[in-house]
Amino acid sequence: MGFFGASIDVTALPYKPYWGVEADQSYVGSDAMMLKSIGHSLNFTFHVLPTANWAEVTRLVEERISFIAPVSHTLLPQRSLLYDYTYAYEHVFMHFFMTKPLLSSNWQSLYDPLADEVWTSILVVLLLMPLLLIAITRPEHGEEFDKKLKQGDAAHIVVGTFLDQSVNKRHIVNSASRVLVAAWLVFSFIVGTAYRSNLTAALTLPKYPSRPETLEQLVRVADKVTMAPYGEEFRQFFKQSESDVFHALSEIMHIVPSTAHGLQWAAEKKYIVQNVLCIVVKDIS
Repeated sequence: MGFFGASIDVTALPYKPYWGVEADQSYVGSDAMMLKSIGHSLNFTFHVLPTANWAEVTRLVEERISFIAPVSHTLLPQRSLLYDYTYAYEHVFMHFFMTKPLLSSNWQSLYDPLADEVWTSILVVLLLMPLLLIAITRPEHGEEFDKKLKQGDAAHIVVGTFLDQSVNKRHIVNSASRVLVAAWLVFSFIVGTAYRSNLTAALTLPKYPSRPETLEQLVRVADKVTMAPYGEEFRQFFKQSESDVFHALSEIMHIVPSTAHGLQWAAEKKYIVQNVLCIVVKDIS
């Protein structure tokens, strides 16, 4: 069985690492090497017809002008209605990469060492402590009214001790207030020690913001998805899918002139980039 040295017409465009063109117009890549090997076994050579885009690559195959498009094509249901596939010799997994997320701004680095819940708890305690201190030091007799702790003094004691300032002892008039202030000092010491430790660790080993790692996460955070012209078939496939994630992905997909265009745009704007899709989010920092 063979082609008796015949030359067959094929259509292909550069798509590394599957197909590429060297300076001497020779073809390289895994699919090019496979076609050469098959041609050597079946005694034929091939001639690549000029094409402007991937739509023309497959159109010439449909019109039987091209014998085959030897570059790897993803098997999609709507494609199988237009042309046949040869053999799936590898599994291609879609993956993405992204530009390195930005670190927090200088002022925000002071906030990051503690979680939001911890800061909320501290704020609540800061608001309650002056009220408790005023209630505990409230005079029991009218003649001692001039010794009543003022709101400003109570706030000064609470905030001052929290920031490692000394306490004005003349405001601590009974045992209950001393116990409360002592408990507050212990609380301030624990929180301060934890904050300084976490701050030192954060400045020494900065923690970058989390990034989406699954398609579901990408759909949830993405503002736009760009894809080369052949991505229209992917969009139609995603749109017809019963998967909510795929359907949501099709809603935010936009077609751009080329993959390189999408990659450059995404890189300049520090957006997320995938090998087939360019995932554009509002902010990944």
